[in-house]
Amino acid sequence: MRADPARNAKNALKVLIVFKLLEVRAMSFDALLRMLDDASVMRAAAAMLKPREQWPALLRGLVEELASNGGPLTADGERIHARGV
Repeated sequence: MRADPARNAKNALKVLIVFKLLEVRAMSFDALLRMLDDASVMRAAAAMLKPREQWPALLRGLVEELASNGGPLTADGERIHARGV
């Protein structure tokens, strides 16, 4: 984990996003961004990757990765869903 802390931070954010979507099934991108602001672990991981003003783009990129190639999420405009829900 010490060898690549940025990679681990990115993977941690992805896992937290997916588990939250599995819990709530769907949420808006704005709600996800608010969750990032409210959750200290998510804030810490995001801060390792990008400055605060770039967090919306960071989250959009992560959601796109998680929604591509049959990933665990789907994105429909500003709404994010757990796949198959």
